[in-house]
Amino acid sequence: MKKTIKKIFFGKKAFQPLFRRLFDISMEGMNIGTGGRPQSENGEFFTARYVLSQQKKLPVLPIVFDAGAQGGDYIKMILDFTKGESKIYAFEPCQKDYEHLQKTYGQQATIIQSALGNTDGDAMLYGRKDGRGLCSLYKPNEEFSENEKIKIQTIDNFCASHSISYITLLKRDVEGNELDCLKGAKRLLPNIAFIQFEFSSSSRDSRTYFRDIFNFLSDYKIYRILKNGFFEIKNPEKITELLFTTNYLAVKNKPSLKNE
Repeated sequence: MKKTIKKIFFGKKAFQPLFRRLFDISMEGMNIGTGGRPQSENGEFFTARYVLSQQKKLPVLPIVFDAGAQGGDYIKMILDFTKGESKIYAFEPCQKDYEHLQKTYGQQATIIQSALGNTDGDAMLYGRKDGRGLCSLYKPNEEFSENEKIKIQTIDNFCASHSISYITLLKRDVEGNELDCLKGAKRLLPNIAFIQFEFSSSSRDSRTYFRDIFNFLSDYKIYRILKNGFFEIKNPEKITELLFTTNYLAVKNKPSLKNE
């Protein structure tokens, strides 16, 4: 029966729209490609709430690094969850986004006009002509014609200069610069409890594979973020290399994460 079905349907032109629809349904079901949606829909809300609930068990203040803070939605979510009882460092290199963040959240969070990478220095940031929003250190296409010279620094050096010895949650939405951001945190990595990162088409622009991030975070367990829980990625595979915007959570020294 299986051979008959394959012979009739598989690889046939007439059934391509059907298989494409089934593919889309499967991706949606696995929460792959939903990373760019609102936090209440893509699992970020659930993830932040889970991480901060774990932090309550510790006698220390939550320290959250928001790398690629853009409009500040993530800052607001953390402030709401912790009722201000947290220390937030928001990194945003784009001038217009930085000004917006400083004006909106400057009294509640530390806003830093800088990108995070594997070295300290200067870099070029590319963006669209319409101003605030998506920016990248890697120019993906001709739409990203606007550019500005920005400061870039490592997490290790920033933390050393600000006497920061641990990070509760490192959230990274840095459009392909995820691996370099991690490489700049080699010294502090043993003291970063949770890392949320995105894998998307921007990873193609930086020539980064999911397996590169997975292997670098060898002391962590990696989970794909779902809307109400987490699915462990035990090994990189073909599906994890798909360039659909997807959020993951890396957990330090945790045996398991249970769905709720």
